[in-house]
Amino acid sequence: TPAHPSGGYLAVALFSGGLLAFTAAGDKCWTALKNPVGTSRLDLSYMDAIVLKEKLFAVNERGRIYSWDMSSGTTEPAAMVQAPPEIEIGRHCGRGFYLATSSRGHLLLVCIYGDAELLFKDTRICSRLVFNDRWSFYELGMSLHELDAGGSGAWRRVTDLEGDRALFVGANYPFYIAAPPGSEDLKADCVYVADAPSGYDAGIFDLNKGEDGLVQRLACSLMADTLQMPMWFRPTTHPRLVKDRRCPAVEELKRVDVTC
Repeated sequence: TPAHPSGGYLAVALFSGGLLAFTAAGDKCWTALKNPVGTSRLDLSYMDAIVLKEKLFAVNERGRIYSWDMSSGTTEPAAMVQAPPEIEIGRHCGRGFYLATSSRGHLLLVCIYGDAELLFKDTRICSRLVFNDRWSFYELGMSLHELDAGGSGAWRRVTDLEGDRALFVGANYPFYIAAPPGSEDLKADCVYVADAPSGYDAGIFDLNKGEDGLVQRLACSLMADTLQMPMWFRPTTHPRLVKDRRCPAVEELKRVDVTC
């Protein structure tokens, strides 16, 4: 994430066994964070993490969210942010969670759920870079909830992304992209998930379709190697100084834009 007080980047690493660590621009090493006292194994099975307003948030397999205040200079955790929202999923029981930022700048919990009858053991445990031994399921729907941290502290159901935007989540830091009008490749109010719970490389959920909003599963032919973990990235343009070999006497350095 580029949202760091020092003006540089910050990276968060999630390891098996509940180990969280972060490093930032200018740091000489990684900083390991302490876990809440008395937590169980499931509490320490973190699925995703995000940095928001100088706090690091992590969500576990149960949907419980814990936080660490990065501005305090301590690695001790704060109390559990809030109990997870009540999500009515009926016959569905397989669940996976991601964290993002809502349109209003609040914490956003993304819950993917699937059918209990299609629950199966993940065969990628020893090959794909999953964080923990986990159960996979065929994802069928998605539910989004925003935390009103500055007010009541309650969860609010989110049914759209408030604008012509799409949300991308996965092993990457979550980000939004504006959907061009009439585009067939990028749809507004859709959530794009990399490394779907069912083992597909990606899944697309349309929030306009209600509870069971899964519209497409994507499998990339180049991802046959299970050691490769699919993730989203956003190409950016950066200025770079390069030598102009054609006419060094006129212009020794020329500024160009490079897309990486």
